[in-house]
Amino acid sequence: MKRIGVIVIAALICALLVSACGLIQPRYPITNTDFVSTMERLGYSVEDVTDMTDLTTEVSLIAVDSTGSYQIEFHYFETTVQANTTFSQMRAFAENVGGASSTSSANGNNWASYSKTVAGAYYNVYRVETTVTFVQAPSEFRDEIREALTELRDAAS
Repeated sequence: MKRIGVIVIAALICALLVSACGLIQPRYPITNTDFVSTMERLGYSVEDVTDMTDLTTEVSLIAVDSTGSYQIEFHYFETTVQANTTFSQMRAFAENVGGASSTSSANGNNWASYSKTVAGAYYNVYRVETTVTFVQAPSEFRDEIREALTELRDAAS
């Protein structure tokens, strides 16, 4: 009887930990307007590149930092299948960069993320429902990029 009680308590603790990590709770995608207003507020210049991309997006935007050193891509797709496919392709691109690296990835209810730092470069791919953001930049800008991506994610909630 005590053993069953311990198992139940352990299961409850695990459920609380997973919930606290946000893996069960859905995340909200940002809109095109959220992306533009947030990135411009942070000092980025934003350009609509929908007509220039090879992707099957409804909207593609890039935000370029004030020094022109890197850009953050935003893609809005018609379906989650398209967004999942693009996320997988961009993740595979980053995974194929060789060398000693540090990586992190997570998958949630309606989202997925992958980041990698390798050979002086930083990669970040993030998908929520029908939206994908992608970054390939010099690793010296990693913290700055992470802050911008956090601002974007906060804008969606």
